[in-house]
Amino acid sequence: MSGMADLLKDYVEDTTKQIVDAPDEVIVTSSISTKAVIIQIKVEKYDCGKIIGKREEQSTLLKFCVWQLKTRTILMIPGVLC
Repeated sequence: MSGMADLLKDYVEDTTKQIVDAPDEVIVTSSISTKAVIIQIKVEKYDCGKIIGKREEQSTLLKFCVWQLKTRTILMIPGVLC
């Protein structure tokens, strides 16, 4: 499961760095709970709005993309859930 966490973390980090004004200040961490991979994003205060977006559209889109990546990766790699 840590391979999945690393894959998702790298995707979120790369995507976030493309959105913000201060990409060098982006810090993305991942941890694994019993049921989920938890991804945390830290950016400069003035970049928060770019990550969240109006009416949370940007963050919802990012979550959807991560979910799609996870789902497609699990489908392409048999035995990941074992």
